Amino acid sequence: MSKNKFIKNVSYIFRNIRSWYRVMKRKLRRSLWNVINNRSRYSGAGFVLPTVTMVLLVVVLLSIAILLRSFDRAEMARNVKVNQQVLSAAAPALERASAKIDYLLNADPSLPKGTPTDDLLSRTMSPDEDLNTEDRYTFGDETSLKVKFDIDGDGFEVSGEDDSLLEDDEQITTAWRYPVDTDNNGNYDSYTLYGIFFRSPTRDTESGEFNRERTPLEARTPPQSPFDSLGNPGCEGASGTSFSLVGNSGWFKSGSNLRKSFFVYTATVPITDTTQAGLISAKDQSLGKDFENYSGTTGFSALEYQQDYERKSVANNAVVYESDLEAAPGFEFNINGRILASSNLMLMRFKEFNIYQVSGRSSCFYEAENSKILVGGQLINGRTRRFDNNPKPVTVHLFQGKDNDPIEAEIKDGDTESVSDSPLDAAYNEQAYRQRIAEMVNAAIETVANYPQKEVTDVVDELVDNGTSEEIARQQVLEAYFKERTRKVPFKEVALGADALDGKTGAATINGDGESLRPIDEWMFPTG
Repeated sequence: MSKNKFIKNVSYIFRNIRSWYRVMKRKLRRSLWNVINNRSRYSGAGFVLPTVTMVLLVVVLLSIAILLRSFDRAEMARNVKVNQQVLSAAAPALERASAKIDYLLNADPSLPKGTPTDDLLSRTMSPDEDLNTEDRYTFGDETSLKVKFDIDGDGFEVSGEDDSLLEDDEQITTAWRYPVDTDNNGNYDSYTLYGIFFRSPTRDTESGEFNRERTPLEARTPPQSPFDSLGNPGCEGASGTSFSLVGNSGWFKSGSNLRKSFFVYTATVPITDTTQAGLISAKDQSLGKDFENYSGTTGFSALEYQQDYERKSVANNAVVYESDLEAAPGFEFNINGRILASSNLMLMRFKEFNIYQVSGRSSCFYEAENSKILVGGQLINGRTRRFDNNPKPVTVHLFQGKDNDPIEAEIKDGDTESVSDSPLDAAYNEQAYRQRIAEMVNAAIETVANYPQKEVTDVVDELVDNGTSEEIARQQVLEAYFKERTRKVPFKEVALGADALDGKTGAATINGDGESLRPIDEWMFPTG
C-alpha cells in the first residue's frame, strides 16, 4: 500500500466520523428541544439524556476501536509487503549456496574421489589470497567475505593455538555478498549476504566428546537422522549420533553411510547511505546499475537452511573389485550384503552359492542400498578358466521392500546374462586398456596445446601448489581424465598379447582440443 493511498483512506474515515457527529448532534439537540417544550407530554416518561449519552459513548468507542484497527491493518500490510520483498531477494541466495555445495561434492575435479575433509573443503571453496584472486566459487556479481568470531576470547586471530587445525581458525572465507534491486526500479538498493558453514569442533580422542560448544563459524547441529530410523526407536543407535564423527574428517557415521550437514545463512540488508566509504566496491559499480538508498521501511529478514549430504562408505560393500570379479567356489558359499564390481561379474557354482540380503527384514540395516549388486561391465554365468557348457546358476535374494521378505532369483546361462559372448571373450584385457591410456596421455602431452580448464589445468595447478612436480601432475591428471572416457577392452576385441593400438599412435588416438579433448570414438563408445 502506497503512502498516498494510506493517507486518503485515513482522511475518508475521519470525514465520515465528522459527518456522523454533526448528524447525531442535530438529532440530540432536536430531541432535547422537544423534551423541554413538551414537559407535560413526557412527565410520565423517564429522562432520555442518560440513555442517549450511553449510546453515543458506545458508538464513539466502537468507532475509535475500528479506527485503531484500521491503523493496525495498514501497518501489518506494509510490513507484509516489506517481508515479501526481503524474502524474495534472499531466497536466490539459498539456490546459489546449494549449487555451490552440489558442485563441490559431486563435480569439482580438484577434489579426490574419496570423502573430503573439512580442511580440504574449506581450501577448495576459499579464494586464493596469495594470488589476490577470487576462486571459481565466487559468481560474477559476488564479492567474497570474511566472517570472524573470537573463539577463545582473546581477540580475533586467523588461527588459534594450533595453526594446523581448521577448527582453531577464527575466520571463514566461505561467505559472499551481491547487490539486489528489491523494488524492481532498475537500481540496486540492498545487499544479499550469505555464507556456507560446515565445520565441527574438535573432539576428545578418548571419550569422543566435543571439546567445546559450537561457534557461529560452524554447522549448528550434526546431520539429521535418516527418515526411516525415526519411526523405529530400536534403530536410534544405528542412525548415528554426535559421537560417531569419523576421525577428523568432519563426516558422521550414520548407519552404513557417511553424512555431513551444511548450513546456509542469508540476509538481505537495505542500503541506507550510498556515500558510505567502502560500501560499494568497484566491482559492484561495474555491474551496470546505479545504487540508491532503500526507499521503504528499513529492515531485514534472515533465513537458515540445512542441507545434509550422504556418502556411501567403501566399508559398506561386502566385496569391492576393480578388475573382472570371477567367483566359482567348489564348496558351499554364502555372502551377505553389497557387491561392487567395476568390470565384469562372472559367477557360477559347483555346490550351494547364495547371495543374501545384508540382514533380516527386521534389522535397521535392511535397505535396498545395503544389498545392491553394482556391475560396471557384463553379468555372466560362467568362468574364464575353462568353458562350461552348462554352468550351474547362482541364487540371489532380491529386495522387495522393507516390510516384505526377499524373493529368490537365479543368475543363469541365457536370459539373465547381459551378453551372449562366452566368459573368455567378454573378459577384459587390462593390458590392452592400459596400453591405450598410456598412448593417449603421451599424445596429449606432446600435441595438445590447451587442456580442459577445470578438469585438467586447474587440477594440475592444485597438485603443483601442493608440492607435486608439474610433469608428474600432468601425467597423473591426464591419465585419470582419459580413464573416465575410455571403455574397457574385451579379449574378443584384442587377444592376449596382441597390439591394442591397431596401428594408431600419437595424435591419431585422440580427438578435439581444450574442453572437447577426448579419445577417438572407437575407443570411447561400445562396439556392439
